Amino acid sequence: MLISHRTQIQDAMSADFGVHPTLATDLIEVLGVAGRAAYAAEQLEAWMAPEERHAEPAVFGSGARSSSRNPRASSGTSCRGTSPSTSRSAR
Repeated sequence: MLISHRTQIQDAMSADFGVHPTLATDLIEVLGVAGRAAYAAEQLEAWMAPEERHAEPAVFGSGARSSSRNPRASSGTSCRGTSPSTSRSAR
């Protein structure tokens, strides 16, 4: 989507800054963002995979301990139940 709107992005950058080189707009504002989005899409499955965590058995018992990602928490909200630091027992 970003690539298909690159001329509109170039025009907007020139309008905002008076003169903005189209090559710089392509490299920074279009290809840079598109590259980061492609990298995130490639890594998403690995980032979302459950991760084993060490926990002191004397405190937490013998149960399995792991951390799993919560996609809702990545939106930057701090609503109850969506914070990464919120425990399940607090809900």
